[in-house]
Amino acid sequence: MNLMLFVLLAVADLPPEDLTQLNTASDGTALLDEAAWYPLLRRAAGTEPEPRPGALIPDYGAIAASPQQHRGQRHVVRGILAGRRPVERLARPGPWDGRLEQWSILVQRDPDTVAVVYVVDPPEDAKKRREVELVARFYKMWQTQDLENAVTDYPVFVGRSATVYRAPAPPSGSPYLFFILIVPLALAWILIRSKVRRDAAKGSRGRRATESGQPFEPDPSEADLPKDPAEALRYMEEHREDGKK
Repeated sequence: MNLMLFVLLAVADLPPEDLTQLNTASDGTALLDEAAWYPLLRRAAGTEPEPRPGALIPDYGAIAASPQQHRGQRHVVRGILAGRRPVERLARPGPWDGRLEQWSILVQRDPDTVAVVYVVDPPEDAKKRREVELVARFYKMWQTQDLENAVTDYPVFVGRSATVYRAPAPPSGSPYLFFILIVPLALAWILIRSKVRRDAAKGSRGRRATESGQPFEPDPSEADLPKDPAEALRYMEEHREDGKK
């Protein structure tokens, strides 16, 4: 009973004529710019933002199975912004001209589900891979090709603006995490290996000098020179003279 009440509240604030026009939407087609979505665009471009109270948490499986039953409902769409692009021109002009953007939002990771949201007043700080949230109304199921040229149905929503969470979301997939972990370890390994090689080279020189009967003395360039330039020069001259004797 409570669920039915929320569902009715989610569409009750749309005028009957808008609902009638909205319900002419054709699901599962490649046509997006239909007369059916202009009531939602006008609503999103209005002076008042969509209220959050009464908005539903989307059940994307149920929406895909029965889009007609969810048409016009207010939903809280939340996920990772995967892409955004401006919409150049629609069949009908309106206050959305020059402002409307198409957002692709990853709303589920397992299985991967992408919602397409048309945002009338997009915030400038919405960057890819950041988490976003907005109240948007369901329009239709739109059929188009994905990045792998496979025909896919996407749920399409229309909203006004969005909340952008400042902390970037970590990219999905284990290769990135592996890269983050392995690079510092590799650098540390290189530094340790280089130090071990330098220490081994110094030890080898000391052993060769001892075996030949000559005392091992470090090269002046490797010794701790006096900090005073004159003393340092005198120190090097003395060592050079000792080497000539």
